[in-house]
Amino acid sequence: MPRPAGNAVFTPTLLTCVAISAVIHVAVYTLNVVLPLHVAAMGGSETQVGLLFSVYPTLVALVVDRTPERERGLATGTLSGSFDAGIVVGSALIGAVVEHASFGAGFLAAAAAAVAGLTFFAVTERRRGPAALVSPGPVSGV
Repeated sequence: MPRPAGNAVFTPTLLTCVAISAVIHVAVYTLNVVLPLHVAAMGGSETQVGLLFSVYPTLVALVVDRTPERERGLATGTLSGSFDAGIVVGSALIGAVVEHASFGAGFLAAAAAAVAGLTFFAVTERRRGPAALVSPGPVSGV
């Protein structure tokens, strides 16, 4: 039985999560800097962690859906390593921004990174074209 390809599910999920992430970063910046309400401990960071754990499984499903069966282990491992490296490098970079500027600047930098990632994903998805129907078919040659 055919199943819908990833564009119908993955793209809206990732775009929504990243857009919410950018909005939360801007909201926390606004509440902390413009209105001096210190809300970072009131749910902004926890919401980010929740979104992070909803984006990762979606990315894994996207990689598995778009990778030939023989290369799925390598592709999933590459995604996992890149995701972890992004957390390490991103944390250090945002920490440097906070140290040299302010927490507000750190939140704005994180929002800018989210918007840049969202834009890159949207542009590359648009180039892929409309979703096609994919039949899983039998597993062979493994």
